[in-house]
Amino acid sequence: TARQAVIQRIVELILERKHQCGSLTPSGSLAQFLRAIGQRFSLHVFTLNYDDLSDEALPNAFDGFTGTVNDGGRTDLRAFCPEAFVRRYWQEPLVLTHLHGSVRFGYSLLSAQDEPVRYDRPCDALETLKGMSVSDKLSYGSIVSAAPIISGLHKAAKLVQNPVPYGYYFRALMDSLVRTPRLLVVGYGGRDDHL
Repeated sequence: TARQAVIQRIVELILERKHQCGSLTPSGSLAQFLRAIGQRFSLHVFTLNYDDLSDEALPNAFDGFTGTVNDGGRTDLRAFCPEAFVRRYWQEPLVLTHLHGSVRFGYSLLSAQDEPVRYDRPCDALETLKGMSVSDKLSYGSIVSAAPIISGLHKAAKLVQNPVPYGYYFRALMDSLVRTPRLLVVGYGGRDDHL
């Protein structure tokens, strides 16, 4: 579908930019900044960016992708485990959530489920998008299908219609806004109405 082609192109552009820069690895500043905050406080990071800079800066962060996937013996991908996420969210000192998806999210090629899975490497996730044909789910005329990246309009509906992992991530954000005494917002432009 056209939507899948757009998602694939977004991932390709991010990976091309990463390659052109030699890497977008936060070699110091972002990782150092987050480590410093994490030494004093529990750190729950909510990112709207599709890139994996936060993943690279926080390699040991809990994201709920703890389940195994029967995908031909591959060990480089994980399924989102709602029970583990709900149980461990407030216990983990370091949590990372990609509210709108990630270049590390893709599909399991051998699974019948269309829920995103997380790959260790973005290039492996990208391979699952190439030539993938997933039928779109509609709600009141808007596409709300599960996808590795949530883009375009009606993001709130997509979060609700696709609880794994996005609905759980959104709920965690709302809970954090209510329960957390400190909030640091960096680089938010205010264009997402659901936030």
